Formats: sequence, structure tokens, C-alpha cells
Amino acid sequence: MQSTSLRGTAADIYLSTIHPDYAALELGWLTNEWVQQTKGYNQLQVFVDRQAKILADLKAGNSRAVFQAIELLGLMAIWHDLPTGPSGEVAALVRGIITTWYASARVGSAPQRRDAVQMLRRLGSVLAGEQRGRRRQSDADRQEIWNYYHTILFRLGRAHRLVRFWTWSGSEHNLSKRTNEVAAVCGVPSATFKRLLGLDDEQWRLGIEECARAATAEAFKIAPRTVANATAQAIAEQWSWGRPVPRIRRVADATGTLRKNPLLENA
Repeated sequence: MQSTSLRGTAADIYLSTIHPDYAALELGWLTNEWVQQTKGYNQLQVFVDRQAKILADLKAGNSRAVFQAIELLGLMAIWHDLPTGPSGEVAALVRGIITTWYASARVGSAPQRRDAVQMLRRLGSVLAGEQRGRRRQSDADRQEIWNYYHTILFRLGRAHRLVRFWTWSGSEHNLSKRTNEVAAVCGVPSATFKRLLGLDDEQWRLGIEECARAATAEAFKIAPRTVANATAQAIAEQWSWGRPVPRIRRVADATGTLRKNPLLENA
């Protein structure tokens, strides 16, 4: 998935991360980015084809397609307030099958109870998700990684535009000082911004997405490759949230440091 434009109005680049209007500016961009990326995912033919096959299997009485539906749609496969369409049809059939299992586990014959209990137990495992291979040293959620990565990406884009116009505190003739000040105003780690400009110790200029990926890897203590995989998986899993923007526990603060989301502190 390619990011949408990082451009903004001329006035936008002069808003620091502590400005009262900045939060709305950043959230607006993140929300638009999330919607555009998930919209593209939803329209992928592979998704349409998988859903069509699951729907056909459910209509044919294949109860095991329930698990495939949950893997594809997440909790939306068992919600009751879906709009009409293929997803709604899948959810209605899934709920009917689960209801049958529930009843059979309680009042069915011995073989029926045994089979229903087995299916319900598998249902719990599918809802819990695959746990094998997950890193123990990091409890980062994929949506948190997606959110942090795109936040830093957005801020780096603003910093890159602003650094050309920064003349405060007499730093226009001192590149190192100007870089540090712009990084602070835009809420990105100074080392990350210098990496983008080729001013770090290695003197190697990296692309903006590569810099954001490296900063995210450092914040979550994971590999850059894991960041790329997690952001892609976050989009693929968006159906299980059913919201334009998921509930993010940790975000980048005004300095780019990973911290608890202040919007959830009283939640």
C-alpha cells in the first residue's frame, strides 16, 4: 500500500505538535490514510473471491466454513447489525450455525453434544487467533505499529518541508541546530530526522518511509522487516475492528516517543 500525499497547506507546516490545532491535523491525516488503505484492501479481488466461496460453502451446509468466515471477517462474521450484502449474508448463516451448535451442546443426543462441543471449542480457538510464533519481548498490536509508523511518516514529511524555511533563533546558518529545532517542533526524534537528511554519523541519506520504518522498529524494539509486515497485516485485519480507526493503546507523543494514548487514559 502506498501512502497518500503528505502535502498540506503552507500554514500547516508552521504548526508545532503542541499547538491546539495540531492534534486534529494529524488525526485527520491518519484517518484518511487508514480509510484509503483499507478501502483499497476491501476492493481486492482476492477478498471478494474468498468471501464468495465461503458464502457458497455456508449455503451448501458446510459448517466448517464458519471458521473461514471468522478468519476473513473477524468479529463482523458474528455481529448482528451488518448492512445487506455478501458480508451480511455470511454473518447471518454463521450465527445460525453457531446457534445450532449451542443448542446441540445442551439438549442434543450424545453424539450431537460431542460434535457441537468440539466445534464450539474450535470456535474459541479461532476467535483467540493464532499465537504461535509471536514475539514474547513485544506486546505491540499491529494497529499500534501501523499508527506509530504513519504518525512518524506524517511528521517527517512536515519536518522535511519546514527545514527549508526555518530561520528562528539564528539557526539558518547552522544546519545541525536548525535540524534539531525542526525535529523538536515536528515531534520526531532528532536522530530520525538527521537520518532522513543524511546528517547522522553514517552520512547515509535514507528515504522517508525507510526512516519512519526504522524509527518504528526502534520504538517497539522489533525488526524493520517486522514493521513492514505488521502494517500490511493491520490493513488485512481491519474487518475485525469494524471502525474507521482502531482503538490504539500507544501513540507517539510530542517528541516522537512511544507512550500511552492520552485519549484512553480515562477509558
